[in-house]
Amino acid sequence: MKKVIAFILVLILITLGTYLGFGLLAKKNYEAAISEMQANFPGQVESTFEQGLFASELSVLLTIPVPAANPGSPEAISTRIRQTIHHGPFIINSKQPNSSPFTPLQLFAYGTLELEPFMANEPAFISELRQLATTDITVHAPLKGRTKVSFTGRPLHSSLALGSENFDLNWQGFTGQLYLEGSNLLTYDLDFQAPGLEMKGKGAEGIIIKEITTQATMKEGSHNLSMGTITTTMKNLEATLGNGPEDKVTMSGLNLRIANSEKDGLLRVEEKVSMDRLQFSDKKYGPGTLQISLANLDAQAVAKLTEAYKELQANPANDEVMALGLLSSHASALLAKSPEIKIEDFSLTSPEGACQSSAHITFNGDGEVIMNPLFLLGRLSAEADFSADERFLAVQAKNFIKENLCAERTDPDCDHEAAQEGSKQLKALIDQNVLVLKGGKYTLTASFKNGQPMLNGQPVPLSF
Repeated sequence: MKKVIAFILVLILITLGTYLGFGLLAKKNYEAAISEMQANFPGQVESTFEQGLFASELSVLLTIPVPAANPGSPEAISTRIRQTIHHGPFIINSKQPNSSPFTPLQLFAYGTLELEPFMANEPAFISELRQLATTDITVHAPLKGRTKVSFTGRPLHSSLALGSENFDLNWQGFTGQLYLEGSNLLTYDLDFQAPGLEMKGKGAEGIIIKEITTQATMKEGSHNLSMGTITTTMKNLEATLGNGPEDKVTMSGLNLRIANSEKDGLLRVEEKVSMDRLQFSDKKYGPGTLQISLANLDAQAVAKLTEAYKELQANPANDEVMALGLLSSHASALLAKSPEIKIEDFSLTSPEGACQSSAHITFNGDGEVIMNPLFLLGRLSAEADFSADERFLAVQAKNFIKENLCAERTDPDCDHEAAQEGSKQLKALIDQNVLVLKGGKYTLTASFKNGQPMLNGQPVPLSF
């Protein structure tokens, strides 16, 4: 009988020790994640971890300072994350879906993310809108493999009083999954979907947003940089401010893609924004595209520049010369790798026609790099091309002049005067060889090499 009791006591001690060990492991991993968050978060991170035997409590407060735009704006925006963490190896909890209690886990956690009040006397509609960010979060960490973080934004159906207007709010919430390699916040896969939001007033005023998605695949690169691709899409946006056609704006097919890659210590960044259609009044624009790339960026210099910028933001230097010297020392290392930037494509189709342009700027980093404006200018090479339909540029010139010419006039002749003045200015640019008009298109070709600028094949004298 004594042997049985001793065996049971040993079994209990082993079990309690196992749970204590998993609890300490959970604390270690969370502390590592918080430390990494503190290194990359632009604001302040405060956290507490109350260790328990079978479960622990975590609280994290993220605070981002807000520049003082006006006296009524909040000084900071704060987000509170609370998590109850059940330690492995075996977890029995009603909030753990689709998982057997006999499946060993490192931990299972659940909790919420909420925005803290923006100000002491917060308006009621701000309090309601803060609820849009309320998120339920669960964490599954297996003994081996990736940690799965699932998050769900709660739907909200409410009536908002904004001034003298009442709005009906229909927020459909959101869902997402984040897969992490342990506590490494630089390596992850993300899948996010938000069906949409609709806010309508009693009249025509309102806003409708439909189907926002984000997918990301990221891996840790060198110098604590995250490499990979992030893509965000929005199916439709519609904003209405009144009953007239000029009071309605719609946009569809918005797509944003950012891709970072690294090879031999050099970074390449590609960004592309595209849009199917933008419409306001009776004008329809689109498709439109902006695609930019940066190449030959020294990874170590980028990391040090980022660290230096964060340090200056947290502790603004009294001596601007010292601050400039700190940044320029890292910038010279960045320029030494001959970075380049390309506007791969900028194009837009409008009712009056289309325009398209591209540009390429490179810096020759061979030899010693001197942070002197004339020296830097001599190392630059650039080329750019622009083309636009004749009608497109004529309308843009007229609208630009009309803003000043007709600011205090309502007579119909003003539009005609603006068109005439715009035509004169375009002709002057042709006479000065800034623009070339041929076959119904305006074109411009420019380059800069070895200190010599060229415009449409003709050298341009420098004034210094």
